[in-house]
Parts: sequence; structure tokens; C-alpha cells
Amino acid sequence: MTAAVIGVYRVSETRKNFLTPWLFSEEELQQFGLPDIKHFVRDWVAFETVRSQWAAHAQASRPAARRPGRLIDAWALGRALERTGIGDEEQFLRRIRGELTPAVEKVRDKILEAYPEARDFITTGYPQALQQGAIDEERNR
Repeated sequence: MTAAVIGVYRVSETRKNFLTPWLFSEEELQQFGLPDIKHFVRDWVAFETVRSQWAAHAQASRPAARRPGRLIDAWALGRALERTGIGDEEQFLRRIRGELTPAVEKVRDKILEAYPEARDFITTGYPQALQQGAIDEERNR
């Protein structure tokens, strides 16, 4: 579920920071079936609570000079899970597979259709640069 929550969050970030309004309009994304993720998870604030607990940091507040941080209240986390729809794990994963994944694939296909050079970037260019960065870092140690 942690991976699913991270993936849904990344779709939201990609949608907001890369897709609209630069590659697609809001209307086009809606036609492809890619909703605003804030609507997909039902309660965005609660979703961010869950994401923070599962994927970012497991505390409700930062430590102060003379006090440690504290965990989010279990009741509040349980409420957030229910408000987002994540509380029913099987149903949430079915929605990701049945609604979100096909929409993401459709957007990907539209991008590759409009920009064929993107396929090389995704499959070759970026992975090679990633590997080269790791090799160079290892050599510099």
C-alpha cells in the first residue's frame, strides 16, 4: 500500500507540474480519464496525512529544542485512511488498476504519439545518464 500511495502522489505531482497546462489541457486529461487526483482520493488533506505517515516522515510535528517530535494520533490516521478510501485496501487498489492506471497509460501513449523522441528518452537516454551518474560518483570516491 505504501508503494500505491507513493504512486498516486507521483501521478498527482506529474499531472500538476508537467502535464497541465504545458502538454494537455485540463479538459483533455479529463477526456483521457485522468481526474484531478484530489478527486480520486476523495479527501486530499487526509491523503497527504497518510502519505506523510507512510512515505515521508512518521511524525505529526517536528521536535522542538526541548521536546521530541510526536507521532500522529492513531485515531486521526485511521480517520484519514477512511476519508481517502485507502481504508478499504482491496477497493482502493482495484480503483488504481481499473481507473487510474488505464488513464495514465493513455496519457503516456498520447505523449509518445505526439513526441516519438520521448520513447528514446524514457527507455535509453535517461537510464543511461542515471547509470553514468552512479559510475562517475563511484569513481570520485
